Amino acid sequence: MRAAKAELLVAMFAWGMSRKATDVQVMIDTRMLPSFLEMTPAVRPLGLSHPYSGGPTAPGGGETIAIRCPLTKATIDDLKAFGRLVNGIGIYSTDAITPKAA
Repeated sequence: MRAAKAELLVAMFAWGMSRKATDVQVMIDTRMLPSFLEMTPAVRPLGLSHPYSGGPTAPGGGETIAIRCPLTKATIDDLKAFGRLVNGIGIYSTDAITPKAA
């Protein structure tokens, strides 16, 4: 599962870099924050958690937080290390991004 997460995020980050984006900002469930910090220490929370759908005690509810992560080669290297990717993805070409065969 780690490799699948990392490969997907590497592809997304590489695509963003190829389009000259500088950061990715997303809303995540607050319980996922430690997982994102494990992937790369470059992740930064953008504020405090806020309840959604009635909060954590309601069925289907929880807490959300906004995070930002820079689109850099260092961040991509962190993601590859997290996922233990051997071949990685062709991240600096202007061609379509496709996984490389093992």
